[in-house]
Amino acid sequence: LDLLKSNPELQEVVITLIANVLHKVETANEIVDKNGIPAIVNCLDSNNPRSVGASISAINTLTTVGEDVAEKSIPIFVETRAFHKLLKHTRATRDIKLKAAKALSNLMGIESAQPYLKEAGAIEAVLEIAKNERDEEIKLKALKALFHMTMFNDVMRSSVLEAGLNDLTILLTSPNQSLPTKKEVAKSMVNMALGGDTNKFSEQKTIPGLINVLAKSGDEEAEELTCMALENLAIHQGLNDEIAKHGGVEASIEFLKRAKVKDNTKTKERSAKLISRLAINSKN
Repeated sequence: LDLLKSNPELQEVVITLIANVLHKVETANEIVDKNGIPAIVNCLDSNNPRSVGASISAINTLTTVGEDVAEKSIPIFVETRAFHKLLKHTRATRDIKLKAAKALSNLMGIESAQPYLKEAGAIEAVLEIAKNERDEEIKLKALKALFHMTMFNDVMRSSVLEAGLNDLTILLTSPNQSLPTKKEVAKSMVNMALGGDTNKFSEQKTIPGLINVLAKSGDEEAEELTCMALENLAIHQGLNDEIAKHGGVEASIEFLKRAKVKDNTKTKERSAKLISRLAINSKN
């Protein structure tokens, strides 16, 4: 750590070494306790891509090596503006961008970090990757990050809903997007449908998009995820009517028939819940 702080010429070697030894909880704790995080974060400003990459890897490991290490690290990341610096690298070369997307995905899965990541602009940054990135691996990491942002509370679900429903709907409905991409989008929508201004789902093409995936994807996981999202939306009378208007009742019945043919108990239960929810909340 002393070398990293005092000798710029050795920065790449030292930060790479640190990144490689952080996988042990004891070492990670020692780095945090000896105030090593500011020196690690400082490497994000380096002009050397290898130093930047090693710094991002180190931050990612501190986030994932253990819950206690992660929780101790978050306030220091905030103090050193690590999140703001990390977001700058979402527009870098492929290797750096992938590492940044992985780190953001893991950080966004920590509830205590989410308000600070939101403030830094992380939701918009990963949405930009999800929309425009052609590299499937990076795109899926960005979508996983958004899913993580919807896991814990309505405040963050609402934030993703406000910032990203339109873009996520485009990804869900586009014939040019892969099935894994659509499944990651559907995972976020399952949670987004639990909180926030859910009426926004009727303002986009989201509901017909979900129904289309349920009816035509041919993938059991994708069908189950879209079924769960529709079930959560169907709690609301207005959205229940929207689902019915776009053929959701028929799609859910066909989904149940397919589940019976395959004798998939889990899927049968899921489709039956959606049909029940639609029937209970129906005006008819």
